[in-house]
Amino acid sequence: MKVWLLSVALLFGVVEFYQWLQEVTLPLPLYAIAGVMLAIASNSEGGWRSLFERPNHPVNGELLENAKSLQQSQTQTSQKPAKPISFKISKN
Repeated sequence: MKVWLLSVALLFGVVEFYQWLQEVTLPLPLYAIAGVMLAIASNSEGGWRSLFERPNHPVNGELLENAKSLQQSQTQTSQKPAKPISFKISKN
């Protein structure tokens, strides 16, 4: 008897909620914002959390270090030496 009463009460609650939900109207901008958020979340690999978290990948740090060392090596090789290295060869 308790299960039957609980089932009827639950069904009644669901039907009342459904009828109330049909009468609720949401403005168009809210639908647009919800659509954009859903599109962003579905295209990201990490889901909703990836939208708000700052990526902390070790690969990014390695790439940054490699870029800095490459830039330093390029600036060192592009500088001209103070004295020219060339010299004159003469026959004796």
